[in-house]
Amino acid sequence: MKIFGAYLLFFASAICAAAAGVAPFGASPSVSRREAEAVRAAAEASDNSAALEILLDASRKNWAGAVVFFNLGNAQMRGGDAESAVAAYRRAAELSPSFFAARKNLGFALSQLGRDSDAIAEMRDSLALSGGSDTAILLWFAKRAADARDFSSALNFCNQALLYDDSNRAALFAKAAYLYELGRFEECETAAKKLMRDAEFSARAVRLAGSARARRGDFCGAAAAFGFLEKSGAAERSDALFFANLLFKMRLYRDAAAAYARLGDSSAAGNAAEAMLASGDFSGAAGLAESLGGDLREKISGLAKFGAGDFAAARKHLEACVKKFPDDARVLCALGGACAELGDWGAADAHYARASLDPRFESAARYGMLRSAVARGDFVAAHSLAAALAKKYPEFSEYAKYLEKQISR
Repeated sequence: MKIFGAYLLFFASAICAAAAGVAPFGASPSVSRREAEAVRAAAEASDNSAALEILLDASRKNWAGAVVFFNLGNAQMRGGDAESAVAAYRRAAELSPSFFAARKNLGFALSQLGRDSDAIAEMRDSLALSGGSDTAILLWFAKRAADARDFSSALNFCNQALLYDDSNRAALFAKAAYLYELGRFEECETAAKKLMRDAEFSARAVRLAGSARARRGDFCGAAAAFGFLEKSGAAERSDALFFANLLFKMRLYRDAAAAYARLGDSSAAGNAAEAMLASGDFSGAAGLAESLGGDLREKISGLAKFGAGDFAAARKHLEACVKKFPDDARVLCALGGACAELGDWGAADAHYARASLDPRFESAARYGMLRSAVARGDFVAAHSLAAALAKKYPEFSEYAKYLEKQISR
Protein backbone atom coordinates (compact mmCIF):
# COMPACT_ATOMS: atom_id res chain seq x y z
CA MET A 1 0.00 0.00 0.00
CA LYS A 2 2.32 2.65 -1.28
CA ILE A 3 0.24 5.69 -0.38
CA PHE A 4 0.14 4.82 3.33
CA GLY A 5 3.78 3.84 3.51
CA ALA A 6 4.58 7.10 1.80
CA TYR A 7 2.69 9.04 4.43
CA LEU A 8 4.43 7.25 7.32
CA LEU A 9 7.75 8.21 5.74
CA PHE A 10 6.50 11.77 5.31
CA PHE A 11 5.49 11.92 8.96
CA ALA A 12 8.83 10.57 10.15
CA SER A 13 10.75 13.02 7.96
CA ALA A 14 8.66 15.90 9.32
CA ILE A 15 9.62 14.96 12.89
CA CYS A 16 13.29 14.74 11.90
CA ALA A 17 13.11 18.13 10.15
CA ALA A 18 11.60 19.73 13.25
CA ALA A 19 14.30 18.22 15.42
CA ALA A 20 16.92 19.65 13.09
CA GLY A 21 15.37 23.11 13.38
CA VAL A 22 13.77 23.07 9.90
CA ALA A 23 10.05 23.91 9.85
CA PRO A 24 7.98 21.51 7.67
CA PHE A 25 4.86 22.77 5.86
CA GLY A 26 2.26 23.57 8.53
CA ALA A 27 2.31 22.02 11.96
CA SER A 28 2.71 18.24 12.28
CA PRO A 29 -0.29 16.63 14.02
CA SER A 30 0.36 14.61 17.15
CA VAL A 31 0.02 10.84 16.76
CA SER A 32 -0.91 8.45 19.56
CA ARG A 33 0.43 4.90 19.75
CA ARG A 34 -2.96 3.42 18.76
CA GLU A 35 -3.22 5.77 15.75
CA ALA A 36 0.26 4.80 14.59
CA GLU A 37 -0.60 1.10 14.94
CA ALA A 38 -3.82 1.52 12.92
CA VAL A 39 -2.06 3.42 10.12
CA ARG A 40 0.76 0.87 10.06
CA ALA A 41 -1.74 -2.00 9.85
CA ALA A 42 -3.49 -0.27 6.95
CA ALA A 43 -0.17 0.24 5.18
CA GLU A 44 0.56 -3.47 5.48
CA ALA A 45 -2.94 -4.59 4.40
CA SER A 46 -3.28 -6.87 1.40
CA ASP A 47 -5.29 -4.40 -0.67
CA ASN A 48 -7.05 -1.04 -0.50
CA SER A 49 -10.39 -2.55 0.58
CA ALA A 50 -8.76 -4.20 3.60
CA ALA A 51 -6.92 -0.99 4.45
CA LEU A 52 -10.16 0.96 4.17
CA GLU A 53 -11.89 -1.36 6.66
CA ILE A 54 -9.05 -0.93 9.16
CA LEU A 55 -9.15 2.86 8.88
CA LEU A 56 -12.95 3.08 8.99
CA ASP A 57 -12.90 1.06 12.18
CA ALA A 58 -10.16 3.27 13.66
CA SER A 59 -12.04 6.46 12.69
CA ARG A 60 -14.94 5.38 14.95
CA LYS A 61 -12.73 5.23 18.02
CA ASN A 62 -12.58 8.13 20.44
CA TRP A 63 -8.81 8.19 20.11
CA ALA A 64 -8.90 8.72 16.31
CA GLY A 65 -6.89 11.81 15.34
CA ALA A 66 -6.00 13.77 12.25
CA VAL A 67 -3.56 11.16 10.91
CA VAL A 68 -6.23 8.42 10.93
CA PHE A 69 -8.72 10.60 9.04
CA PHE A 70 -6.05 11.75 6.61
CA ASN A 71 -5.13 8.16 5.71
CA LEU A 72 -8.81 7.25 5.56
CA GLY A 73 -9.31 10.02 3.00
CA ASN A 74 -6.39 8.68 0.97
CA ALA A 75 -7.88 5.18 0.96
CA GLN A 76 -11.27 6.54 -0.09
CA MET A 77 -9.69 8.50 -2.93
CA ARG A 78 -7.90 5.36 -4.10
CA GLY A 79 -11.23 3.61 -4.04
CA GLY A 80 -12.84 6.34 -6.16
CA ASP A 81 -15.01 7.76 -3.36
CA ALA A 82 -14.02 11.44 -3.47
CA GLU A 83 -17.16 12.55 -1.63
CA SER A 84 -16.33 10.48 1.46
CA ALA A 85 -12.67 11.50 1.17
CA VAL A 86 -13.69 15.18 1.41
CA ALA A 87 -15.43 14.46 4.72
CA ALA A 88 -12.38 12.58 6.04
CA TYR A 89 -9.93 15.28 5.02
CA ARG A 90 -12.18 17.96 6.52
CA ARG A 91 -12.21 16.09 9.81
CA ALA A 92 -8.41 15.80 9.70
CA ALA A 93 -8.16 19.55 9.08
CA GLU A 94 -10.59 20.31 11.92
CA LEU A 95 -8.50 18.25 14.34
CA SER A 96 -5.25 19.83 13.08
CA PRO A 97 -5.93 23.11 11.20
CA SER A 98 -2.29 23.47 10.12
CA PHE A 99 -2.05 19.91 8.77
CA PHE A 100 -0.77 20.84 5.32
CA ALA A 101 -1.10 17.46 3.60
CA ALA A 102 -4.73 17.08 4.71
CA ARG A 103 -5.63 20.59 3.51
CA LYS A 104 -3.86 20.01 0.20
CA ASN A 105 -5.54 16.65 -0.45
CA LEU A 106 -8.88 18.18 0.51
CA GLY A 107 -8.36 20.77 -2.21
CA PHE A 108 -7.60 18.09 -4.81
CA ALA A 109 -10.63 16.03 -3.76
CA LEU A 110 -12.91 19.06 -4.01
CA SER A 111 -11.45 19.82 -7.44
CA GLN A 112 -12.13 16.27 -8.61
CA LEU A 113 -15.76 16.70 -7.55
CA GLY A 114 -16.01 19.93 -9.56
CA ARG A 115 -16.55 22.08 -6.48
CA ASP A 116 -14.32 24.81 -7.85
CA SER A 117 -14.91 27.66 -5.43
CA ASP A 118 -14.31 25.41 -2.39
CA ALA A 119 -11.26 23.86 -4.06
CA ILE A 120 -9.74 27.27 -4.85
CA ALA A 121 -10.22 28.47 -1.27
CA GLU A 122 -8.64 25.30 0.14
CA MET A 123 -5.75 25.40 -2.32
CA ARG A 124 -5.02 29.04 -1.47
CA ASP A 125 -4.92 28.22 2.24
CA SER A 126 -2.74 25.19 1.56
CA LEU A 127 -0.38 27.23 -0.59
CA ALA A 128 -0.08 29.76 2.21
CA LEU A 129 0.79 26.95 4.66
CA SER A 130 3.56 25.88 2.27
CA GLY A 131 4.96 29.40 2.13
CA GLY A 132 3.89 29.57 -1.51
CA SER A 133 6.32 26.85 -2.53
CA ASP A 134 4.32 23.66 -3.11
CA THR A 135 4.84 22.79 -6.78
CA ALA A 136 1.80 20.49 -7.07
CA ILE A 137 -0.53 23.27 -5.93
CA LEU A 138 1.19 25.84 -8.12
CA LEU A 139 0.82 23.55 -11.13
CA TRP A 140 -2.84 23.01 -10.24
CA PHE A 141 -3.37 26.78 -10.36
CA ALA A 142 -1.37 26.90 -13.61
CA LYS A 143 -3.64 24.33 -15.24
CA ARG A 144 -6.75 26.19 -14.10
CA ALA A 145 -5.41 29.36 -15.68
CA ALA A 146 -4.52 27.50 -18.89
CA ASP A 147 -7.98 25.94 -19.06
CA ALA A 148 -9.33 29.51 -18.97
CA ARG A 149 -6.88 30.40 -21.83
CA ASP A 150 -4.97 32.70 -19.45
CA PHE A 151 -1.55 31.42 -20.46
CA SER A 152 0.32 34.39 -19.02
CA SER A 153 -0.93 33.56 -15.52
CA ALA A 154 -0.32 29.86 -16.13
CA LEU A 155 3.28 30.63 -17.06
CA ASN A 156 3.72 32.75 -13.93
CA PHE A 157 2.59 29.85 -11.73
CA CYS A 158 5.03 27.53 -13.52
CA ASN A 159 7.89 29.95 -13.05
CA GLN A 160 7.03 30.21 -9.34
CA ALA A 161 7.08 26.41 -9.06
CA LEU A 162 10.47 26.28 -10.78
CA LEU A 163 11.88 28.83 -8.33
CA TYR A 164 11.47 26.24 -5.60
CA ASP A 165 12.23 23.16 -7.71
CA ASP A 166 14.10 23.99 -10.90
CA SER A 167 14.32 20.33 -11.92
CA ASN A 168 10.59 19.62 -11.68
CA ARG A 169 9.89 17.94 -15.02
CA ALA A 170 6.15 18.51 -15.00
CA ALA A 171 6.70 22.22 -14.36
CA LEU A 172 9.34 22.43 -17.11
CA PHE A 173 7.07 20.78 -19.66
CA ALA A 174 4.08 22.89 -18.65
CA LYS A 175 6.23 26.01 -19.00
CA ALA A 176 7.27 24.99 -22.52
CA ALA A 177 3.64 24.29 -23.45
CA TYR A 178 2.43 27.66 -22.16
CA LEU A 179 5.25 29.48 -23.96
CA TYR A 180 4.07 27.79 -27.15
CA GLU A 181 0.51 28.97 -26.57
CA LEU A 182 1.81 32.51 -26.03
CA GLY A 183 3.63 32.41 -29.37
CA ARG A 184 7.07 32.55 -27.73
CA PHE A 185 8.37 29.71 -29.88
CA GLU A 186 12.13 30.09 -29.40
CA GLU A 187 11.71 30.14 -25.61
CA CYS A 188 9.39 27.15 -25.90
CA GLU A 189 12.02 25.18 -27.79
CA THR A 190 14.70 26.12 -25.24
CA ALA A 191 12.51 24.88 -22.38
CA ALA A 192 11.52 21.70 -24.24
CA LYS A 193 15.16 20.82 -25.00
CA LYS A 194 15.80 20.36 -21.28
CA LEU A 195 13.47 17.35 -21.32
CA MET A 196 14.52 15.69 -24.56
CA ARG A 197 16.65 13.10 -22.74
CA ASP A 198 14.04 12.42 -20.08
CA ALA A 199 12.45 8.98 -20.43
CA GLU A 200 8.97 10.17 -19.44
CA PHE A 201 8.86 13.50 -21.27
CA SER A 202 11.23 12.97 -24.22
CA ALA A 203 8.64 12.26 -26.93
CA ARG A 204 6.35 15.09 -25.80
CA ALA A 205 9.29 17.49 -25.57
CA VAL A 206 10.53 16.64 -29.09
CA ARG A 207 6.97 16.96 -30.41
CA LEU A 208 6.54 20.38 -28.80
CA ALA A 209 9.94 21.63 -29.98
CA GLY A 210 9.17 20.44 -33.51
CA SER A 211 5.82 22.21 -33.48
CA ALA A 212 7.51 25.40 -32.26
CA ARG A 213 10.05 25.21 -35.07
CA ALA A 214 7.28 24.80 -37.62
CA ARG A 215 5.40 27.80 -36.24
CA ARG A 216 8.44 30.03 -36.65
CA GLY A 217 9.08 28.78 -40.19
CA ASP A 218 11.93 26.36 -39.51
CA PHE A 219 10.38 23.51 -41.48
CA CYS A 220 13.68 21.63 -41.81
CA GLY A 221 14.17 21.67 -38.05
CA ALA A 222 10.56 20.66 -37.50
CA ALA A 223 10.86 17.79 -39.98
CA ALA A 224 14.02 16.62 -38.20
CA ALA A 225 12.15 16.53 -34.88
CA PHE A 226 9.13 14.65 -36.21
CA GLY A 227 11.35 12.39 -38.30
CA PHE A 228 13.20 11.48 -35.08
CA LEU A 229 9.90 10.57 -33.42
CA GLU A 230 9.03 8.32 -36.35
CA LYS A 231 12.41 6.57 -36.46
CA SER A 232 12.48 6.07 -32.68
CA GLY A 233 9.05 4.44 -32.70
CA ALA A 234 7.63 7.16 -30.44
CA ALA A 235 5.48 8.81 -33.10
CA GLU A 236 1.72 8.84 -32.76
CA ARG A 237 -0.45 8.91 -35.88
CA SER A 238 -0.84 12.69 -35.57
CA ASP A 239 2.97 13.04 -35.49
CA ALA A 240 3.40 10.95 -38.64
CA LEU A 241 0.72 12.99 -40.41
CA PHE A 242 2.32 16.27 -39.28
CA PHE A 243 5.69 15.01 -40.57
CA ALA A 244 4.20 14.11 -43.96
CA ASN A 245 2.48 17.50 -44.18
CA LEU A 246 5.79 19.22 -43.41
CA LEU A 247 7.52 17.34 -46.22
CA PHE A 248 4.71 18.36 -48.57
CA LYS A 249 5.02 22.00 -47.48
CA MET A 250 8.78 21.81 -48.11
CA ARG A 251 7.95 20.53 -51.64
CA LEU A 252 9.67 17.22 -50.96
CA TYR A 253 6.77 15.54 -52.70
CA ARG A 254 8.23 12.09 -53.16
CA ASP A 255 9.27 11.91 -49.51
CA ALA A 256 5.83 13.23 -48.53
CA ALA A 257 4.13 10.56 -50.63
CA ALA A 258 6.19 7.86 -48.92
CA ALA A 259 5.39 9.32 -45.48
CA TYR A 260 1.67 9.39 -46.25
CA ALA A 261 1.83 5.83 -47.56
CA ARG A 262 3.41 4.64 -44.30
CA LEU A 263 0.29 5.80 -42.45
CA GLY A 264 -1.51 3.01 -44.23
CA ASP A 265 -5.09 4.25 -44.28
CA SER A 266 -7.47 5.60 -46.89
CA SER A 267 -7.35 9.23 -45.74
CA ALA A 268 -3.55 9.24 -45.94
CA ALA A 269 -3.66 7.51 -49.32
CA GLY A 270 -5.45 10.55 -50.76
CA ASN A 271 -2.70 12.81 -49.45
CA ALA A 272 -0.08 10.45 -50.86
CA ALA A 273 -1.73 10.63 -54.27
CA GLU A 274 -1.74 14.43 -54.09
CA ALA A 275 1.97 14.37 -53.26
CA MET A 276 2.62 12.11 -56.25
CA LEU A 277 0.71 14.49 -58.52
CA ALA A 278 2.79 17.41 -57.22
CA SER A 279 6.02 15.48 -57.81
CA GLY A 280 5.02 14.59 -61.39
CA ASP A 281 4.60 10.90 -60.63
CA PHE A 282 1.37 10.62 -62.59
CA SER A 283 1.51 6.86 -63.06
CA GLY A 284 2.04 6.40 -59.32
CA ALA A 285 -0.90 8.68 -58.56
CA ALA A 286 -3.11 6.86 -61.06
CA GLY A 287 -2.17 3.51 -59.54
CA LEU A 288 -2.87 4.71 -56.01
CA ALA A 289 -6.19 6.17 -57.13
CA GLU A 290 -7.52 2.66 -57.62
CA SER A 291 -7.44 2.13 -53.82
CA LEU A 292 -9.40 5.30 -53.10
CA GLY A 293 -13.12 5.88 -52.62
CA GLY A 294 -15.30 6.53 -55.68
CA ASP A 295 -15.41 10.34 -55.82
CA LEU A 296 -11.77 10.82 -54.85
CA ARG A 297 -10.75 8.05 -57.24
CA GLU A 298 -12.35 9.90 -60.15
CA LYS A 299 -10.65 13.15 -59.20
CA ILE A 300 -7.14 11.74 -58.72
CA SER A 301 -7.44 9.53 -61.80
CA GLY A 302 -8.56 12.48 -63.90
CA LEU A 303 -5.78 14.77 -62.70
CA ALA A 304 -3.19 12.00 -63.15
CA LYS A 305 -4.36 11.21 -66.68
CA PHE A 306 -4.32 14.93 -67.52
CA GLY A 307 -0.77 15.27 -66.20
CA ALA A 308 0.30 12.23 -68.21
CA GLY A 309 -1.21 13.67 -71.40
CA ASP A 310 -4.05 11.15 -71.76
CA PHE A 311 -6.65 13.87 -72.31
CA ALA A 312 -9.54 11.66 -73.44
CA ALA A 313 -9.31 9.50 -70.29
CA ALA A 314 -8.79 12.62 -68.18
CA ARG A 315 -11.96 14.18 -69.59
CA LYS A 316 -13.99 11.08 -68.80
CA HIS A 317 -12.88 10.97 -65.14
CA LEU A 318 -13.09 14.72 -64.59
CA GLU A 319 -16.58 15.03 -66.10
CA ALA A 320 -17.77 12.32 -63.70
CA CYS A 321 -16.18 14.26 -60.85
CA VAL A 322 -17.77 17.58 -61.88
CA LYS A 323 -21.22 15.98 -61.81
CA LYS A 324 -20.73 15.42 -58.08
CA PHE A 325 -18.72 18.57 -57.35
CA PRO A 326 -19.71 21.22 -59.92
CA ASP A 327 -17.81 24.03 -58.18
CA ASP A 328 -14.43 22.30 -57.77
CA ALA A 329 -12.32 24.92 -59.54
CA ARG A 330 -9.20 22.79 -59.64
CA VAL A 331 -11.05 20.01 -61.45
CA LEU A 332 -12.77 22.52 -63.74
CA CYS A 333 -9.41 24.01 -64.77
CA ALA A 334 -8.00 20.56 -65.60
CA LEU A 335 -11.19 19.62 -67.45
CA GLY A 336 -11.00 22.86 -69.41
CA GLY A 337 -7.42 22.01 -70.35
CA ALA A 338 -8.35 18.48 -71.43
CA CYS A 339 -11.20 19.79 -73.61
CA ALA A 340 -8.91 22.39 -75.17
CA GLU A 341 -6.30 19.74 -75.99
CA LEU A 342 -9.05 17.70 -77.63
CA GLY A 343 -10.15 20.74 -79.70
CA ASP A 344 -13.51 21.18 -77.93
CA TRP A 345 -13.09 24.94 -77.49
CA GLY A 346 -16.63 25.69 -76.40
CA ALA A 347 -16.55 23.13 -73.58
CA ALA A 348 -13.06 24.31 -72.59
CA ASP A 349 -14.17 27.93 -72.27
CA ALA A 350 -17.30 26.95 -70.35
CA HIS A 351 -15.30 24.99 -67.77
CA TYR A 352 -12.66 27.72 -67.49
CA ALA A 353 -15.37 30.36 -67.00
CA ARG A 354 -16.87 28.40 -64.11
CA ALA A 355 -13.44 27.87 -62.57
CA SER A 356 -12.70 31.62 -62.76
CA LEU A 357 -15.51 32.30 -60.29
CA ASP A 358 -13.24 30.94 -57.54
CA PRO A 359 -10.75 33.74 -56.67
CA ARG A 360 -8.04 31.15 -55.94
CA PHE A 361 -8.19 29.83 -59.51
CA GLU A 362 -9.31 32.94 -61.40
CA SER A 363 -5.91 33.72 -62.90
CA ALA A 364 -5.20 30.08 -63.80
CA ALA A 365 -8.60 29.78 -65.48
CA ARG A 366 -8.16 33.00 -67.45
CA TYR A 367 -4.72 31.88 -68.56
CA GLY A 368 -6.28 28.61 -69.75
CA MET A 369 -8.86 30.58 -71.71
CA LEU A 370 -6.04 32.68 -73.18
CA ARG A 371 -4.15 29.59 -74.35
CA SER A 372 -7.36 28.13 -75.78
CA ALA A 373 -8.09 31.33 -77.72
CA VAL A 374 -4.55 31.42 -79.15
CA ALA A 375 -4.72 27.74 -80.13
CA ARG A 376 -7.89 28.26 -82.16
CA GLY A 377 -6.56 31.52 -83.65
CA ASP A 378 -8.98 33.89 -81.91
CA PHE A 379 -6.45 36.68 -81.27
CA VAL A 380 -9.10 39.27 -80.39
CA ALA A 381 -10.33 37.18 -77.46
CA ALA A 382 -6.75 36.26 -76.57
CA HIS A 383 -5.67 39.93 -76.53
CA SER A 384 -8.57 40.88 -74.26
CA LEU A 385 -7.63 38.11 -71.80
CA ALA A 386 -3.91 38.98 -71.92
CA ALA A 387 -4.65 42.66 -71.27
CA ALA A 388 -6.80 41.73 -68.26
CA LEU A 389 -4.08 39.45 -66.89
CA ALA A 390 -1.45 42.17 -67.41
CA LYS A 391 -3.20 44.36 -64.85
CA LYS A 392 -2.36 41.79 -62.19
CA TYR A 393 0.75 40.23 -63.74
CA PRO A 394 2.86 42.82 -65.62
CA GLU A 395 4.73 40.06 -67.50
CA PHE A 396 1.66 39.62 -69.69
CA SER A 397 2.01 43.16 -71.05
CA GLU A 398 4.50 42.17 -73.74
CA TYR A 399 2.35 39.21 -74.74
CA ALA A 400 -0.70 41.50 -75.02
CA LYS A 401 1.31 43.75 -77.36
CA TYR A 402 2.35 40.72 -79.43
CA LEU A 403 -1.30 39.65 -79.78
CA GLU A 404 -2.29 43.18 -80.75
CA LYS A 405 0.18 42.97 -83.64
CA GLN A 406 -1.30 39.63 -84.68
CA ILE A 407 -4.75 41.23 -84.84
CA SER A 408 -3.53 44.10 -87.04
CA ARG A 409 -2.02 41.78 -89.64
